[in-house]
Amino acid sequence: MNGKLFLVPVSIGDSRAQDELAPMVINTICSLRNFIVENEKSARRFLSSIMKSEDLDSSNFYILNKHTRASDIHSLLAPMKAGLDAGLLSEAGSPCIADPGSELVAMASREAISVKALPGPSSILLALMASGMNGQRFYFNGYLPADRANREKALKSLEKRSLKEKSAELFIETPYRNASIKESACKVLRPETILCAAMGLLTKEEKIIIKPISEWKNTELKAKIPCVFVMSGMADFSGF
Repeated sequence: MNGKLFLVPVSIGDSRAQDELAPMVINTICSLRNFIVENEKSARRFLSSIMKSEDLDSSNFYILNKHTRASDIHSLLAPMKAGLDAGLLSEAGSPCIADPGSELVAMASREAISVKALPGPSSILLALMASGMNGQRFYFNGYLPADRANREKALKSLEKRSLKEKSAELFIETPYRNASIKESACKVLRPETILCAAMGLLTKEEKIIIKPISEWKNTELKAKIPCVFVMSGMADFSGF
């Protein structure tokens, strides 16, 4: 019988993992001895906060990140094919959401390996919840183009869809380009379009700013803090 693949959430804030993760999740993590991770060092640091040292020392780690070749992903199913359970971890938050892992999950399903998603923090969902925008219809767009012209074209396209479908449009950016996103948004979006910047979620530096574009020009976005952006062309959206 195959083992199970658990999709393991990792805390995203600067509080204890025990404060962000449910006891059931922590107990499940502590029962595992095989982990598929983006980075072994950071995974061990997270796991050491909730696992006994002897259990962590006896655990096996397998790497799955953006450098992993597609032809090598199938080999990561080996523990489960041998009847052992394994956990898939991203660097922070919930795996497979803006992080590697979806191909592994798809392969596991095709191999009749049971996949169990464990509940935990997601900066994307937290940002949407706090934005006051349409949680009934939303799109996550990943990273916008790094090139300014293409980024501005993408922002206009998202705004157009938001106006047409009354949708919330979510996207992320590397922290050092936070200011570039703001500048592009102020340049090309309608003054009444609403932009939310959810910065440093679940950390001491958490700050959520929600303003129409017309008020964003003189607003500073810190350059080194992770940020999730939520945008809506519906300035008067009321929820239902």
